[in-house]
Amino acid sequence: MRILGRLAVVGIGFLWACEEQSNAPSGASTRLSADVPKPKGGKKCDSPSEQSKGVPEAPEWLKDGTTIVRYSVSMGAPPPFYKKGSKLEYVIGEAPGRGSIFGRPTPFFYEFPTFRTEFIIRKGDVVGARTISKDGQLKAKVSDINFSAKKLPNGYYAQAMEIREHHYDAAGTVIFEAWSEINASTGFKVSERDACGEKADEYYFVWPALR
Repeated sequence: MRILGRLAVVGIGFLWACEEQSNAPSGASTRLSADVPKPKGGKKCDSPSEQSKGVPEAPEWLKDGTTIVRYSVSMGAPPPFYKKGSKLEYVIGEAPGRGSIFGRPTPFFYEFPTFRTEFIIRKGDVVGARTISKDGQLKAKVSDINFSAKKLPNGYYAQAMEIREHHYDAAGTVIFEAWSEINASTGFKVSERDACGEKADEYYFVWPALR
């Protein structure tokens, strides 16, 4: 494992970066079932099984030889949907190249104290995600991402982003689903619509912003 470190100060906090060679096991990628179970209790969702088609269960980058740079992020002003204190800390895993290319590399994962969100990437863009607990349990996934033009109060338009999230219990049963609006500039979750069931935790309070 190669580890290189550097310290940088940015607007949202301090970043500690280290480059390492991932030793994650390789394996064939599988697809999530198109038959998503109905949530237990709460409002019934409209055709939830249609929201998970085409999303692989394991990201393609989870293979031997993948080089990942880790950046530790500390936010003094956490996102609106983060409810676990006044400070948010997490680790971003991405390919090398931050600072040497336009924008920043697409992240492979966001790692939090009790779970990790692994992003599904196709042609350089995030198209879905799965969230895994520290003990390897699937806690949630994002199966669809929609983009649209949103009219602002000043009459101008901005790109809007929505993600379709599904939450699971220990038995793998869907317990919550919703479309969540993400601020495309900050990556912060700002609202939910068409929610059903009850969620045990919040996983997508921060999402990769558009580059």
